[in-house]
Amino acid sequence: MPAAIPRVEGLEGSDCLNGSAAKAPYMPDGAERADVWTPNNRRLPVDTELWYGFSMLVSGEVRDDEPRLVVAQWKQSIEGSPIVAQRLTGKTFHITLEQDGRDGMECRVLLAYQHGREKPQPDSVLHDGLPVQMGVSGCASQLEVRKADGSGGPAASLPDPFGGPCWIDMIYHLKGSSERNGSLWPDGLLEIWANGSAVVRAYGRIGFYSADATQRRLYFKFGPYRDANVGRDYATVAYLDSFTRGSSYAEVDPAAFPGRKPAKMCQ
Repeated sequence: MPAAIPRVEGLEGSDCLNGSAAKAPYMPDGAERADVWTPNNRRLPVDTELWYGFSMLVSGEVRDDEPRLVVAQWKQSIEGSPIVAQRLTGKTFHITLEQDGRDGMECRVLLAYQHGREKPQPDSVLHDGLPVQMGVSGCASQLEVRKADGSGGPAASLPDPFGGPCWIDMIYHLKGSSERNGSLWPDGLLEIWANGSAVVRAYGRIGFYSADATQRRLYFKFGPYRDANVGRDYATVAYLDSFTRGSSYAEVDPAAFPGRKPAKMCQ
C-alpha cells in the first residue's frame, strides 16, 4: 500500500470556473459542461499513487448517436485529453486511458466497455482532437491491459448505467507515469472496480510527458461534458455521491460510506 497522502497547503480555490484564476471570465469553447473538480491547492503530482471511490447515477437523456459525452475524468495540468476518462459516447459506457502518441498526437487506449454493447473504438487509436474513428489504430506503446481473469485486451464487463435509475460504485487505483532522463517512464498503474467487482488493470506508460513540473499535476473532474451541437436541446444529468480520495481500497469504498442507504445498483 502507498504511504500517506502528502498534504498540500494553501487557500481553497474560490472560483467554480477555474480554481487557479479566481476572476477569470468564462470563455466559450464549443462544449457544454457541468463539472466539479479538485481545487488547485489539492492537486498532486501525476505519479502520486492514489485511490478514488464514488457512486454515480446518469439521468436525463443520452442518445444512441451521442457524439461525445464524458462523465468523470482525471486531467493532467497540460493541454490535451484526460489521461483517464469515463465516456458515454454512443450511449455506451466505456473507460479510456491516454498516453503520448507519435508526431505530437495522443494515443487513446480502450480499457473497458459496457457489457452487451459493441466495442466503441479500436483497442487504441491515434488522434489529435478529432473523432477517434479518424485516427490510426494500434498506437499503444509500453502498456499492458489485462482483464480481471488475467487475459489481455479491453474488458467488456462494465454495468449498464441506462437501466435505471440505478447507481454504479466506481473505484480507481491510479498512479501516472514518472519521468526519468527526459522521458515518460512505463511505471504507471491503473486498476478499476465497478460495483465491487474487478474490471481491468493497466500498467506501463500512462499520461503525457512534460519537462515543466507545473504541467505534471493531476486533478479529478466529475459531471457531464459534451459537445454543444445544434439541436441538442435535451438535458443530461449526472449525480455524484460518496466521493473519497485516499490511500487504500478500504478508505474509498463507496459501499462502506457512512450513512449509506440501500439503492438500486446497475447491472
